[in-house]
Amino acid sequence: MTSPETITLDLDQPGHRGVVIGQHDGQIVFVRGGLPGEKGVEVALDPAKKNGKQRFRTGQALAIDQPSPHRVAGQCDAAEAGAGCCDLDFVDAHGSLEFKQAVVIDQFRRLAKFELPQEFLDAHVRATSLWPFTHYRHRVRLGVDAEGQAGLRKPKSNEIVPLAEVECSQWLPGLTDGVGGLNPSPHSEVVVGVGRDGKRSVVELKKTRRGRKRRVLDGDGDVLHSHLGVSWKVPVDAFWQSHIQASAYYARWVADRLNGELHTVWDLYGGCGALSAGLLGSARNVEIVDVASSATRAGQEAFAAAREAGSEGADTAVRFRSSDVGAWLEDLEEVADLDAVVLDPPRTGAGAAVIRNIAQHRPPRVIHIGCDPATAARDAGLWRDAGYELREMEIVDAFGLTHHVETLMYFEAAGE
Repeated sequence: MTSPETITLDLDQPGHRGVVIGQHDGQIVFVRGGLPGEKGVEVALDPAKKNGKQRFRTGQALAIDQPSPHRVAGQCDAAEAGAGCCDLDFVDAHGSLEFKQAVVIDQFRRLAKFELPQEFLDAHVRATSLWPFTHYRHRVRLGVDAEGQAGLRKPKSNEIVPLAEVECSQWLPGLTDGVGGLNPSPHSEVVVGVGRDGKRSVVELKKTRRGRKRRVLDGDGDVLHSHLGVSWKVPVDAFWQSHIQASAYYARWVADRLNGELHTVWDLYGGCGALSAGLLGSARNVEIVDVASSATRAGQEAFAAAREAGSEGADTAVRFRSSDVGAWLEDLEEVADLDAVVLDPPRTGAGAAVIRNIAQHRPPRVIHIGCDPATAARDAGLWRDAGYELREMEIVDAFGLTHHVETLMYFEAAGE
């Protein structure tokens, strides 16, 4: 087996997806396992493409002569064993937040040509780490191999690191205890989650010719979540923010910026309505739009129960619209009394058509939550081009030990 080509370089700024950028002989190198400002970094280069000259190379840091002050020993045994879980487990919480803040700002400037002057950054951009930084994840998806062993998948592979060998440092303590003994089917997927009440559910998902088969292995298949006076009983395999504090934090962020009397607010890609809990009492009408799913049904039941219990904001009318967001917007005609829009699209972002179709109804205020810095930056540029001004942004590290980051943005219609 041929030994990899190695080089030594200094590292500069962080890049998207957890790499750090350096240069060697005039060529850009994207380095995994490095941190900004590290010097004398020995890098094993990935094999070069055989056809044509490469504009850049990629590689893995092997040794560092002058490490970052934020570098720590690896914090995740599963990542050390080859699992694709914690790609930034070698940086402390402060360094992680600095890394992610730099990535978001760079994506805004480079991809969206969105200038963020220093005075704006100082006054209107905040960076926050949700706590705890480790052992925060209440739900996990596991692969199951041909022998029926459940575990974490290796990067870009169906091969797994078995639960019997290691645990991931993102998980709540005890989250996966005993899961290996539940006898999951080979080549299935197992979802494990624990609710606010401490009760755990485990389900198996397996593809069949007739679609996906769901089998409950432990608990009743649902988990309990609650914040701001609303409680949801959600299927464990339905979407909910992975950090135990994230959903409540984002809902309060919405509530703090959309206060006062509002007539109608749209919550797009709203799922079970976790963000809409922050609108109860301030909005007269909330329209939650998303493709129909088990999360939709859980949301309908949760808001009906909150209304029946007479909780704060019970006079807000919450309606669920089961539709693809883009199709729903295309079918809309004139809209009256639209005071604000909240949207939390998937990693691919909202995109030009959705933003254009929202902007034509001219809501005075928009909150846009992005879970990928590149698509969040692109969408921010689209809002700017549609006549909206970025008033505030918060970069949230809700994914400790990984490169993932959440970007919360508050826009106002120009001239409003």
